[in-house]
Amino acid sequence: MGQNKLNKFYFLHIPKTGGRFINMNIINPLRPLLENKGIEVYPMGDNIYQPNHDNWNTNFIDDNTYVMTIFRDPAKRTVSHFIENEQGAPDFEEKNNVEYFLNWVKENEYTRNFQSKSLIVEEEVNIANFKFDIDINLLKNRISKINLFLKYSPANLSFCHQIQSKIIKDFNINTEKFLYPINDKLIVDGFINMNSKQMFNKLNKKQINFLYENSSIDSEIYFKL
Repeated sequence: MGQNKLNKFYFLHIPKTGGRFINMNIINPLRPLLENKGIEVYPMGDNIYQPNHDNWNTNFIDDNTYVMTIFRDPAKRTVSHFIENEQGAPDFEEKNNVEYFLNWVKENEYTRNFQSKSLIVEEEVNIANFKFDIDINLLKNRISKINLFLKYSPANLSFCHQIQSKIIKDFNINTEKFLYPINDKLIVDGFINMNSKQMFNKLNKKQINFLYENSSIDSEIYFKL
């Protein structure tokens, strides 16, 4: 892909991978600069606390699109997915235990390799209805088209500026006319779910390994990043 052809930016936001943090601290501060240079940034929604989860959007992504995404530790992402689904239920306190969680994982097979499915399922398909095997060749092809593939990790302001600098460099944007760094503080409120952290800490090594094996494709990709 020729760097001089890039004229669109797409953040493929996989649920429960820290995408809201990425949107608010990396992409949204960078958006005016990109749009000023004629780069179309895929809409994140008017409410940045509810960003889009559109999988691989074939209506937007083409050979001129800069694609960015982030993968999270598959075991921790699965725990987070469970908590997100169940914590609003009236009987959450009864469900908030390891035995119930592991049974939930086994019953909800769509959560297996959820991140890989997000790369191959197109925008109009609900992953919860994804009933066929992952096409490994298609997955490899999609991964080859990702310009910036991040591995989830605790982030600080320096990390955000490094990612912004890479994006700017990849688009060949001269920043001399722009104030830089773009943002001088992090928005971090509301990103840490203590229920998820507590649930993960209750798991033993065998149970964590089960989660990795249950999402073996995601695990292979994540640990190679």
